[in-house]
Amino acid sequence: MFSKRLKLLRLNKNLSQKNLATYLNISPSTIGMYEQGRRQPDQETLQKLANYFNVNIDYLLGRTNNPVPLDSSDNNINHNKEIDQKINDLIKEVEKTDGLMFSGGPMDEPTREVLLKMLRTTKDMAEKMNENNKK
Repeated sequence: MFSKRLKLLRLNKNLSQKNLATYLNISPSTIGMYEQGRRQPDQETLQKLANYFNVNIDYLLGRTNNPVPLDSSDNNINHNKEIDQKINDLIKEVEKTDGLMFSGGPMDEPTREVLLKMLRTTKDMAEKMNENNKK
């Protein structure tokens, strides 16, 4: 899983193996071996990769499908938003972002459309239920 995630993250940033290797201060062939699953990085390199791509290590290793670091400042900012605003933000993010990942792989267009429809329906249903509960 690590090899696939590393390669997808690198490609999504339009980075060459050489550029990533330069940032990590390792050889490009080491990046190639990581992406082929022939070698695993040490803890320090994993942390550098997680920081560089702004994902958590568990995501890199395939132990979670949530790439967002637990201490992300975005998470802390979002705690005070109302859920309807969070859903609106998520809808906008899904609409505008190319190369989204879902269940460890790239999300195809039909899946994206179903996800958007479900998010909008969920928001509409919650609004109606909330209105009915206020009466």
